Amino acid sequence: MAEAGRRVAWVTGASRGVGRGVVVALGPAGWVVYVTARSSGTERTGHLPGTVEQTADAVPEAEQHAFGAAYAMAKTADDRLALAAAIQLGEHGVASVAVHPGWVRTEGVLQFADQIDLSSSQSPEGVGRAIAALADDPEVMSLTGQTLAIDTLATRYGVDVSS
Repeated sequence: MAEAGRRVAWVTGASRGVGRGVVVALGPAGWVVYVTARSSGTERTGHLPGTVEQTADAVPEAEQHAFGAAYAMAKTADDRLALAAAIQLGEHGVASVAVHPGWVRTEGVLQFADQIDLSSSQSPEGVGRAIAALADDPEVMSLTGQTLAIDTLATRYGVDVSS
């Protein structure tokens, strides 16, 4: 269980890509990170590498919590969830923001690198840094309930999301 006063994040899709990048950025920053993904143990989704346990193991200095819950929520449902959470939890000082990355050089995207223009793409770790900067913003409550592009966050916080 998370200690009182500790910052807690729930990261879906954490076995690879953006989810893994966010976990790798928040874990060392002292967050309690709950990770969920469809790929767990020997059950992988498709041919791509990575499991939720491997992501948790990549952050040994952070408190780790790996769930076997399915990651089946559509992205638009995530936006509505962020809004609903903002409404319900705002009075308790809890911010909830949905983020939308652009092209991210995940394992899944890189397999099509010869077919996609990745010249302005983001790294998974860069996306994680943008989210960590958002979380550290003392004015984060003014953004609660919103859906924000990672590029917007990168500009706002001066974060390099390309590397």
